Amino acid sequence: NAATTTATGGGASTTTGYMMKMPPLADKRSVAEQLCQTISGPIYSQGLNTFQVPMALYEVNRARVVQAMLEKNDSTKGLILLEGGKQTTRYDTDHEPVFRQESYFHYLFGASQYSDCYGVLSLPEGEATLFVPTWGVEVETICGPSPEFEKLKKELGVERVMSVGDLKSFVEREMKRMEDDYVIEEEKKESGEEETFPPKLFLLKGLNTDSGNFASPAAFDGISQFADVRDEDSLFPVLVECRVHKSPAE
Repeated sequence: NAATTTATGGGASTTTGYMMKMPPLADKRSVAEQLCQTISGPIYSQGLNTFQVPMALYEVNRARVVQAMLEKNDSTKGLILLEGGKQTTRYDTDHEPVFRQESYFHYLFGASQYSDCYGVLSLPEGEATLFVPTWGVEVETICGPSPEFEKLKKELGVERVMSVGDLKSFVEREMKRMEDDYVIEEEKKESGEEETFPPKLFLLKGLNTDSGNFASPAAFDGISQFADVRDEDSLFPVLVECRVHKSPAE
């Protein structure tokens, strides 16, 4: 029942098996922790006898972050949006140095060998969507084919994989859905009931006190239209605390 990713000499990977079926958020963490204990489900390794990392570990991490956000306010709704690391080149050449994933992105999604990605977590459901670059035949002849979405879903154990080109429309659609739900809830609310809040787009921004550098919030063409629902304050302290205090699975 395992899906195994092994890195090859060219940095590519192969995957076998299939994605684990994840239950609702209330049970995700316990199921994922069990998969970590038994080294079951999708697994990442560098091949041969190298250490095997269950992708369920990242499911545990995602569940912890979502639960921590909800503990601050159980009516929290919206999308957590992170931008992954960028593939660079060496000065003016087309040589690409070995890619290293952005640390917070890696904590939530793994995807250590995939550059130029975005990741979204829905609140309160905790569903993970990974957005990956795709390219045409001109690039395929040099760099190989674009990632296969279904294969990547199985490899990384996320709910869905989409093209980076669909990120803006996805965020628009999901934020509108949540806003519509919020309006309906407000209309049904009885006098004196606990206050609820409209959905937010939670972005990562904060100071790394070791380096003195800031984590930069995700950016894409068109993100300015979400300025009214943008939240750059809530996510960083939650994510930092989750990373500092290790889970048994970690």
